[in-house]
Amino acid sequence: MRRLLWGLTITGAALAAQEARAHPHVWVTTQSELVFKNGVLAAVRHEWTFDEYFSAYAAQGLDANGDGVLSREELEPLAKVNVESLSDFEFFTFLKVGEYPAAFQEPQDYWLEEKGDQLVLHFTLPIEKPMLVGDRRTSLEIYDPTFFVDFTLAETESVVMAGAPDGCRLDIERASGFAPGIAARLAELPVDMRDIPDDLFEMTSGNANRALVTCN
Repeated sequence: MRRLLWGLTITGAALAAQEARAHPHVWVTTQSELVFKNGVLAAVRHEWTFDEYFSAYAAQGLDANGDGVLSREELEPLAKVNVESLSDFEFFTFLKVGEYPAAFQEPQDYWLEEKGDQLVLHFTLPIEKPMLVGDRRTSLEIYDPTFFVDFTLAETESVVMAGAPDGCRLDIERASGFAPGIAARLAELPVDMRDIPDDLFEMTSGNANRALVTCN
């Protein structure tokens, strides 16, 4: 069984061990880098830290040499299967330059590491056709529209720019969260339910953290 970090294959005891809440089911703290090359936006580089419970579940049985430390090599198969599954969810990454959405190539330079009791996934998403930002409003959102996975921006350096032209400005807008009634409805969904009702989807899909870039 593939142990996807997105929680799609947890069954039995693992499900029972979760809290009663069904959505969100996985918690991820994100740090991202907007990579510019030769003046155009060329890639998004991610560092995603998973919650302790999910990290412990996903790492079971991977310490091949029994030294109590998960090496990059021991985590390589898990990293591979998880980045390969990301395209099924549009990489949870939504980038627009003006009105034009970016399309991504398959993830590159991916690897997992263990930091304390959490797993951290690193990967780069090259943009199929690098985009000139200019004075067009550019937005980067990282979220799961179904709120099965809860993405939270890191407190510091949540989004940075690398190689950006002079005059580029970056602003961060954090998600506002949900009203208690919406949160309660999400919590009542079945624990193995990946999709959500249309009316809830309209509310959760708009509740995203956002990085905004403009360049003069």
